[in-house]
Amino acid sequence: ILPDSNACIPLFYAALRGVRMLTATVRHLRGLEKFTTDYISELLETPNSHGQTPLHVVITSGHVATAACLLREGVRLATVTDQSLARTALHSLAASDVSSAPMRALTDLLLANPDAKRLLDVRDTHGATALSLAVHRSHTYLALQLLEKGASLTPEAGELLGLDNVLKVPSVLHSLVRAENVRAIRWLLVRSGSSVEVVLARDKAGRTPRDMVRLGTVTGHRIHSMLLSAEDHAMGLTDGYIEVGLSRPEDDAEALQWEVYQAALARQRRKRMVRCLRGCCNVMMCRAPCCLSCSGCGADPKCGRCGGRATCGECPECGR
Repeated sequence: ILPDSNACIPLFYAALRGVRMLTATVRHLRGLEKFTTDYISELLETPNSHGQTPLHVVITSGHVATAACLLREGVRLATVTDQSLARTALHSLAASDVSSAPMRALTDLLLANPDAKRLLDVRDTHGATALSLAVHRSHTYLALQLLEKGASLTPEAGELLGLDNVLKVPSVLHSLVRAENVRAIRWLLVRSGSSVEVVLARDKAGRTPRDMVRLGTVTGHRIHSMLLSAEDHAMGLTDGYIEVGLSRPEDDAEALQWEVYQAALARQRRKRMVRCLRGCCNVMMCRAPCCLSCSGCGADPKCGRCGGRATCGECPECGR
């Protein structure tokens, strides 16, 4: 079979003509001795001069029946459908402008394939995953289905998708903990305010997200500390976020959680402040669980304005 000037073989055009033409052409080729099932599948994966395979073209065109026919005829979902950008079929669907109904049908078709799970976090030449492309294209249904299948969530994608949509995914925090996705766990805890519905949610086996943590590693212990602090906050025991381990934000997506974290720290500090005992001024002194005098140097914590001593406080000299 010789390609034309566009590097397209007859099977390529047969796929573009629809299911009937594709099925008839494949049936005819199977009647020839040379064309085995594997060879026909290989031909159906042959790209044109732009590096695009028939599966890429029919997906971006929204032809559900033809895409199903190609997969049924042996086209592998793991095949790179757009060689110019190293994109798979999931990338092709996420980057397309397909309308709502075909998008849902194609999403269900592709994610039902056994090879789909291995492609969830595959990146193209620009570093984009199918999830990030779906979020930027506002394909909410596809994005939620990818998350439900186990695609890695990022804070940037979470912000674009919206907290309400993310929480529609069943046991989303369980999935993030299972994948040890620290950034996404941190984003979800802060963005949801460590709500009881998120932190203490149970999966089908009755387990909370903290029950899913794999201890024994630095990442596992960090996640466990984050969830434990969030659970305390959800139950009203602490102000929360103190042990989350945030650092200065490196991008815009982390700016919000940094502000919430700093606000939580400020509220926690205010709870540890006491006023001067003499009551003649409103100066606040930090209170620590110690005695009347500093156990380190013996100095008494005093009001900086009037010299009145607090009942309990941090030593102004050594900080104990």
